[in-house]
Amino acid sequence: MTDSSSLLPPRTFVVGGHHVAIEGDHRVLDLVREELAPVATLAMPDLTIVGQKGPLPIIPNAGTLGGATVDGPLTRLRFDRAGLELEYRATPDRLPDRVRVGIGERPMPWRIPKRLFRWLEPTFQAPEENQAYLFIRHVLEGVLLLFGGETAALHASGVEHDGQAVLLTSAGGVGKTGISSILMRRGGWSYVSDDIVFIESSGVVHPYPRSVMMYGYNVRSDANLRRTVQRSGGFAGGVQWRLQGIMRPAGRRRRIAPSQVYGDVAGRRSSSISLCAFLTSTASHAPVNIVDITPAELARRSTLILEGEFAVLLGLVQLAEAAGGAQVRANAIARHRENLTKAFSKADKLVEVRIGASDGLERAAEAIESLARDLA
Repeated sequence: MTDSSSLLPPRTFVVGGHHVAIEGDHRVLDLVREELAPVATLAMPDLTIVGQKGPLPIIPNAGTLGGATVDGPLTRLRFDRAGLELEYRATPDRLPDRVRVGIGERPMPWRIPKRLFRWLEPTFQAPEENQAYLFIRHVLEGVLLLFGGETAALHASGVEHDGQAVLLTSAGGVGKTGISSILMRRGGWSYVSDDIVFIESSGVVHPYPRSVMMYGYNVRSDANLRRTVQRSGGFAGGVQWRLQGIMRPAGRRRRIAPSQVYGDVAGRRSSSISLCAFLTSTASHAPVNIVDITPAELARRSTLILEGEFAVLLGLVQLAEAAGGAQVRANAIARHRENLTKAFSKADKLVEVRIGASDGLERAAEAIESLARDLA
């Protein structure tokens, strides 16, 4: 007789070295679990995220300031544009056992009909698909950002070869995804993560198969990738992609499952950091220039970028602290910087890669691959 429990979809996942359960019945939660399926686990969870339909109950006698509500150790953050509310007990020194999330209707901008939302949304996501993305961003990654212990988040793309990870970090739009895509196409490299990479202070890099955000500039010189992106939304998605290319070509984008671009990503193992490259673009027409960078300086820059990427979450946490909540924001930022400094010190090589105006990403990819091969 088959155990019926084995037929149930996975609800616990390994994210940044933590076992995270996502419980609750809601279409948004189903989409999140589907995206995280490649890192499903049967282990007991360290953290349980419980989602429910509609807003969370009002906290009696609570102080309120903006989108944050505080009642003693209990904090609630309200993400108005996402239709989400996150509730946790603030314990800055450890991961909470459980957090709750209220999932309301995704507010429609300009009060447009719901069926038109995806046509105006640059990612061509339906409202609940967009909420699932924001759930991952604000809730899952947000909780680990605030309380992840020895695990730090890095705004980066990651690939690995023979268990050695190469991380490409920078501000948005410099070339992280483009260079990692070029390396993957050349063969011998495996996908780790894109946009957010989780790394422990020991230098261990964890696979994280969240969907890849592909922009128009990522696919400009890659016809195969461009076709994959255009087809991701079906015929209608292809039409919307072309319309977006006319109205706002710099802003159009798609979230693509990494398996669609890089093949099967299930069962990937953690790796050790070997090379981390901080990418910058310059107006100079000089060739690609590579200079060494210290762990402390790389951690400082990376933490500044991370603060910008999670500005909405950190802003609400700051409001909660102003309303009398526990100090979390400053602790999280200091912990990340310390963890990243320790992790980068374990790497074989840390560099800044300055990409000149006359250089394409191909030359930068060649330089990074040459560095990585020399370290192997």
